[in-house]
Amino acid sequence: MRRPLLAAVISLAAAFSTTTAMAQEADAQTILSQPPVFERSSDVTVPLQWRAGKLALDAEANGVARSFILDTGSPTILSADLARELGLTVQGRNVGQDANGRPVTMEIARLDRLEIGGLVIRDLPVLIFDFSALEIGACVMDGGVIGSDILPAGAWTLDMEAETLSLATEAPSSDAAALESYGYPFAPIVVYRAGDLIDRALIDTGGTGAVTLFDGAMDGWASGAAADAVETEQAFAGESAGGRGGQVRVRRARIDEFHIGPFDIGPVVAGSRPVAPTLIGVDILRTHRITLNQPSGTLELIPRDHPDLRPADLGLGVEWIDGAAVVSRLMDNSVAARAGLRLGDRILAANGRDLEDAADHCGQALWLIETLAWAPAMTLTTARDPQHPVVLEP
Repeated sequence: MRRPLLAAVISLAAAFSTTTAMAQEADAQTILSQPPVFERSSDVTVPLQWRAGKLALDAEANGVARSFILDTGSPTILSADLARELGLTVQGRNVGQDANGRPVTMEIARLDRLEIGGLVIRDLPVLIFDFSALEIGACVMDGGVIGSDILPAGAWTLDMEAETLSLATEAPSSDAAALESYGYPFAPIVVYRAGDLIDRALIDTGGTGAVTLFDGAMDGWASGAAADAVETEQAFAGESAGGRGGQVRVRRARIDEFHIGPFDIGPVVAGSRPVAPTLIGVDILRTHRITLNQPSGTLELIPRDHPDLRPADLGLGVEWIDGAAVVSRLMDNSVAARAGLRLGDRILAANGRDLEDAADHCGQALWLIETLAWAPAMTLTTARDPQHPVVLEP
């Protein structure tokens, strides 16, 4: 099965699963398509750190130092607060849809100077969004998102074992996969193979997990897989620019053979999403170092010496929703489901932490993402039955 990926169906996933379609207005298209200018006198290496399951780095926008999320599945988006501080002039508007299909409008401006280490990017088109409108947007976002429109500067290496982002003139290896691009915002597209399925995917460091197949690709892969290879789960759709989605049923599959070009990624657990394209998400960096060389059209993947492996999946996810910790994902027939947990259960305490302090929503939300999600076992106290904590073990 082969499904060609057209530029028209590429949805660019920004932070918190926000998606931005290509500009609908002619003036917006003109502004966004004008390329920036890249200036550097030497190779660049800057720290790259995990923050709430995303990648954070420091940069300067017009001389103002801020922290940004690095998202290769998104164009560059500045926070509304930073745009106001810089006094940017709005030149147009971008009309698109978020990951839940809701319309989203973002203002467009051009940034005089974005500096990442020794790299200077001049006259960069940027979108502007008020991340504080999202429930935990202000907890994670500072300056905004640095996106795929910086990829034409050279060969970018993302190495989360060394916790660095580096930029060189050329990639260090001759063994590489083809990296495709369809113009602004230069989203990195690769061909992948899962069993007999051949398709294209977006390298999306703003996306969760290692691999998320869109439904058509999941159907194609599952048609040649064993009947028990795909599990289902109930979930609340993630928060996007237009708000949080409703309850959905998604699929999860263990794919024994997954290749990106010549690189054998090994077994992966893939989730599903309703719309194309398939996403290679940020968790690929927990097992591999990636070099994206947009100018030469190549991608390199090198296994990490010490992979950062997640504990066994207990079959649930807990997120901060509407001021409380809530079971936001529940896999059918999982440890969590067999223990009696339900989708939407409010969690009062987890692994000894009191989660009822709604005033500390940033601290609570980040703890759920950065600590509880990595716990090999969980003890959860629910509002439905507070006298009988639920103990989950693999």
